[in-house]
Amino acid sequence: MVMVLACAPVLEISAGSGAGARVPLGADARFSVTYWHSMYQAPFTEDYVIDARGSIRLDDLRSHDGTVLDYYALEGLPGEVRALNRRFSSLAFGIAARNPQTLKAGGRTWSFLEFGSAGTEIVLRAGSDCRIGKIGTR
Repeated sequence: MVMVLACAPVLEISAGSGAGARVPLGADARFSVTYWHSMYQAPFTEDYVIDARGSIRLDDLRSHDGTVLDYYALEGLPGEVRALNRRFSSLAFGIAARNPQTLKAGGRTWSFLEFGSAGTEIVLRAGSDCRIGKIGTR
């Protein structure tokens, strides 16, 4: 019998002085955040992955409204996926009262309001869930 350490990516979420949450991610370590652009009042989605270095990497930004993409100086047609490849140690968002903000991770979608009240800052960080297991040979 052999003992092994198996780790899986998680997204650590804190909001204000709340208890926080840990969201298990799929094997691809991807998650996305959808919210409204305050200037253009249009939705857009940012797609992230937790990379091997433990950074949160912004891979893509999507919107069906071309003015939002123009704001970020991205070329192409609205709705296209953009390869951005920008890294962060954490992400911070203000929880909005009027327009929906959602987190999609691990096969589930949450409203930001499930993590805190309007006006609260929500912070997302990369984490891992490691467990020791046994594998045996017969």
